[in-house]
Amino acid sequence: MNTQLTHRIKSLLWRAGGMAFVAIIAYVTSTGDIFELDWNIVVNTGTLVFLGLIASEITKFLNNK
Repeated sequence: MNTQLTHRIKSLLWRAGGMAFVAIIAYVTSTGDIFELDWNIVVNTGTLVFLGLIASEITKFLNNK
């Protein structure tokens, strides 16, 4: 696998992990009670954020070619 692609995949995973951590903390603190979490909202938001991160890594990859 090419080095730039490897770097982009690692970057994506680090950024996704950081975004997930911050998003979960923000959602839990705004809800106030962990048992009131709506997991559909968590999954939908997580999916959209992950797709946004993938799009940004693709544009970085294309920009550096």
